[in-house]
Amino acid sequence: MNGPRIRDALQFATQRLKNARIASARLEATAFVAESLGLTHTDLILQAETSLDAHQEERINDLVTRREKGEPFFYILGRREFWSLDFKVGPQVLSPRPETEILLEQFLHIVRNRPADDEPIRLLDIGTGSGCIAICSALEVEQLQVTAVDISTEALRIAMENANLHKVADRIRFVCADLFPPYERERFHFILSNPPYIASEDIPGLPADIRDYEPHGALDGGCDGLDFYRKIISNAKSRLLAGGVLMMEIGETQAEAIRQFASEQGGYQTPDIYKDYAGKDRVMVFNLINPQAQSVG
Repeated sequence: MNGPRIRDALQFATQRLKNARIASARLEATAFVAESLGLTHTDLILQAETSLDAHQEERINDLVTRREKGEPFFYILGRREFWSLDFKVGPQVLSPRPETEILLEQFLHIVRNRPADDEPIRLLDIGTGSGCIAICSALEVEQLQVTAVDISTEALRIAMENANLHKVADRIRFVCADLFPPYERERFHFILSNPPYIASEDIPGLPADIRDYEPHGALDGGCDGLDFYRKIISNAKSRLLAGGVLMMEIGETQAEAIRQFASEQGGYQTPDIYKDYAGKDRVMVFNLINPQAQSVG
């Protein structure tokens, strides 16, 4: 007796995910079936009448069951698209969000409008996580020298795997440190960061597939969500070259508080604020006015 067809498995998986209140049930079911069978989405359509064996059924059931229990979709697949590239992800790292592409877009806009110069451009990526910012930056800007920092050795392992996957591992130095690398004399043209910015008291109210699976160290920004911004803004001035730029992703309601803190610290021009695709404040860009360092260390 033949097993269920691909068409049947897809319909059944979709219904199970709908019952579990998964908003994108059809899309996720399609991905799980395709992943289990090693097929493209187009192949699923062309082979819809093909019967499945017991092992294939079991594989599909396993993925769907994990999702029903709340495990994040992208962690189950083990990868997520960012900047039209696939990045390995898992519970060791924050899953890259589309909003973070705004940070990369603004960085590339600034770099490409700089006066022509053959000298290397030094970039520090604070809290690199999966490495998506560091890796995409290196792919887009040939003369970039990237230092990617994370306090988590497990996150750095994932980031290094992604760098190897995208063939830029030789252009990125990965450093295990708390925010800034320990080489105090080293200076950078750009510092980029997507730091934790959710207030501690808001963590319990996050969706379960974020709260229960994503690393809290990559989410929790302290009592008001601003702890990491204070640390970065306070220290970045001494780690930037003359004319250096600090760029950070922010929570949608945090721009004014961050601007005020930076103003009190001094050393930065009034920041530029850029919105995400939903029209919410998402990226702040600070240019130095009186940098403490004027030359490469």
